[in-house]
Amino acid sequence: MSRAFYDFTLGGYAPDVAPSPGIALQEGASAYRHPYTQTKFWQGMTLTVVRPATVSPPGGGAPQPFADPVSLGAFLVDPIPAGGQVRLRAVFERPYASFGAPVTHPPHHGPHLPPVGPGTGTWAVGVLLKSGTAADVKADVRCAATCQFRPTGIRLNAPGSGVNHAEVDHRSYADLSPWSSPPVPFVLEIELDRRPTAPPMNARARLAIGEVTDHFEFAFTGFAAGQAIDAAGVSVAIVNGDGLAMVRVRSFEVLVLP
Repeated sequence: MSRAFYDFTLGGYAPDVAPSPGIALQEGASAYRHPYTQTKFWQGMTLTVVRPATVSPPGGGAPQPFADPVSLGAFLVDPIPAGGQVRLRAVFERPYASFGAPVTHPPHHGPHLPPVGPGTGTWAVGVLLKSGTAADVKADVRCAATCQFRPTGIRLNAPGSGVNHAEVDHRSYADLSPWSSPPVPFVLEIELDRRPTAPPMNARARLAIGEVTDHFEFAFTGFAAGQAIDAAGVSVAIVNGDGLAMVRVRSFEVLVLP
């Protein structure tokens, strides 16, 4: 068994519990990175991502509608061999998003943010196992659990799993308000079993918001037989809508079992 634990309330990417020598996390982002997409450390690790409505073509010309998701995350880039079990767990707080208005200045990272609530865009925070590097590349294989914030509510999601899960209690929006003092944490977990004896439904996603919990199992075969998992981490992403999304990550844990 091996375990790596990162307490971001202490500042920095270095692990607090890890096999010797400990490996620091690496920042990773999507191909497009807005100038105000950034990572800050203050009572945790705050990830902020910005998605524009339009971008100018590389060769110049009139701005064009922007169509791709954007993301920012922190990843442990250290191969996890095939054949065992792996679990990721992260504790988040203070989610916030603002859509439909240009982002003209860096976001405020203090505690006094407007409450989270229904908007016009879809965004998510997640824990994920992936191929490749810390960078977010479309061709990478991903096994992830996300807390997806939609105009109609919050739901647990596993992108690419084919599971269309129902939204959790809408009161969870108020529970997660950045105005809460102390802030209400929410927990995301993803488990993947790659043992020869693993059941067909070999992956499990779980979300806990205060006393509200949700989970489901699904089949994941994205990694080829014998393929190592290259990176494990946390991220925030905007799927659609132009604006800003941010979340504070308090801790992140990787547990690998034979």
